[in-house]
Amino acid sequence: MTVQESISLCCISCFVCRFDALPAAKQRYLERLSETRKKYEVVLASEQVYNLGQSDMLFELLLKEIVAFGEPLSEEEKEEYSTFMVNTIVSVPKDDNDDAAWGLIDLLEMDYADEFPAVFPSHTRVITMSPTGQETPGFTFQ
Repeated sequence: MTVQESISLCCISCFVCRFDALPAAKQRYLERLSETRKKYEVVLASEQVYNLGQSDMLFELLLKEIVAFGEPLSEEEKEEYSTFMVNTIVSVPKDDNDDAAWGLIDLLEMDYADEFPAVFPSHTRVITMSPTGQETPGFTFQ
């Protein structure tokens, strides 16, 4: 039996929710991790969220998914929300790199397609990681 080479992918998931909904967001993240583990090895998972605040464009974009077609939020109501980030390091078979990246995006998204309006609208991106950071010449980008 041969050992299949693997690579590590860092999944960066940003989501918007109310500050008081963070416990429920953690449960949703744990659900997504359980689904991911059915297919891949989760090496590391976030225990904390990083608060990105409200200044980036992603905040307004994702907040619209919560409000949907309802009344826009007042400035005071918007203050109850923020953009948060979690990171997940996943080991995937080297031969499966491209397909795995797309699959991980689907697996780690915190909003469910059948939830409308969205509860935890999210946006996930995947970047390749290595022990040395020297396995590719220069930086590639998405």
